[in-house]
Amino acid sequence: MPADVDKVSPEDLEAVRKTLDASGFPLQTAVAAISRKSGWGVVREEVPWSDATGADQFLDLVANHRASYLTIECKKTEKERYTFLLPYDKDRGPRGESYAARLLFAVQIDDSTRRLELKAGSCEVTPESQVSKLCVVGTDVGGKNQRLIERDGRLLLGGTDSFAISEKRRLNPTAEQNNLLLPLVFLPILVTNAQLYTAGYDPATDISLETAHFEKAADLQPVPWIRFEKSFGLSQGQYDLGDRTIFVVQAKSLAQFLGRVEVSGRVVLDGHLPSPE
Repeated sequence: MPADVDKVSPEDLEAVRKTLDASGFPLQTAVAAISRKSGWGVVREEVPWSDATGADQFLDLVANHRASYLTIECKKTEKERYTFLLPYDKDRGPRGESYAARLLFAVQIDDSTRRLELKAGSCEVTPESQVSKLCVVGTDVGGKNQRLIERDGRLLLGGTDSFAISEKRRLNPTAEQNNLLLPLVFLPILVTNAQLYTAGYDPATDISLETAHFEKAADLQPVPWIRFEKSFGLSQGQYDLGDRTIFVVQAKSLAQFLGRVEVSGRVVLDGHLPSPE
């Protein structure tokens, strides 16, 4: 150590530790390390993009394995709990877990240009999970302070679409690029250290229409990951692609999740994301 560098005082050490603990960057670096150990190459970190208002945003991580890209946002919290609603019909029973997902794909056009285009579509993705369209994030024990994760999802999908557009341009086939594994698939992942729960209930019998409260407690179950699927509005290219799937994964289960991720089955394409050239 150079002679003119002062030693760090215990007070400074504690202040720096608290600053680091309050930041989301330590979780982000841990997620990157887990991704690499799980066989996913981290190809980009802190990927810049601009939202519809022109504001600067950053996608935390992009990891790649063969034809699959994981676009990852990390959400660090001290006290939040994510509860995903699973309404069902008691006469039919609770819905089972699903392999289905609606994602963004880069596919090759069957013409002389052999160019890539971005399309939304459906396929099967392992591991399976429950699917929810509604989530409440509780920020205190009393349940009075809540927020929704739609904003997080919208930012994640905006970053995903922006990265997909740039990757499409980079990989557009040439005479030297005819060995691409296609289609490419982009899987958005929200990783959080928060506890994840599902709440199963029959809305026809378990909810009071007078108080709008539960008359019977919902069946709460902890889960390591879940599909959150709905329309998040206009995408990065300002085109509505309908429902999109986001995988919400508890950080301590991330290695298990990544070890099982596999896209299989036939891809059914039904949407188109034009990109400005």
